[in-house]
Amino acid sequence: MATVLITGANRGIGFELARGYCARGDSVLACCRNPATANALADLAESNAHVEVHALDLAKPATISKLAGTLTGRTIDVLINNAGIQGPAMGEQSLAKMDYEGWAEAFAINSMAPLRVLQAFLPNLKASGMGKAITITSQMGAMALDWPMGYAYCASKAAVNKVMRLASVELATRRKWRSR
Repeated sequence: MATVLITGANRGIGFELARGYCARGDSVLACCRNPATANALADLAESNAHVEVHALDLAKPATISKLAGTLTGRTIDVLINNAGIQGPAMGEQSLAKMDYEGWAEAFAINSMAPLRVLQAFLPNLKASGMGKAITITSQMGAMALDWPMGYAYCASKAAVNKVMRLASVELATRRKWRSR
């Protein structure tokens, strides 16, 4: 049985991942901005003792630190950075018009927060001995996709792709140093 931490577990892909891991018998640390309004997630936790719901608002870095403190010493086998936002309305993120505050928010949540989450829970992943970190991204972040729309969203996903690629290389290098 693995312990899996999932951000954005209250709906969509995150909720389905939580349900799937729960069905396998894994322990799920299901995170969302507002547990009080996450009814389906609350129902899942109520019907399964292996599901814990935790508040985590990626727009507020202090909540990441707070949850990491709460989970100090707990092993996490799989970390899934799933939470994300679209950013400004599509009509507000183009060459003609850009909501820069909305872009900054999308960048903070989609690009920077996954690294903050990885940093915060790296000790928990290391405790596993086989810890894995996964970030859910989008084809819209691919540099080869020339589809001029959703500038803020696409740029934030391209950035997280690069950030996580760099983190994977650094973590692989660290493993090699330790095995010598």
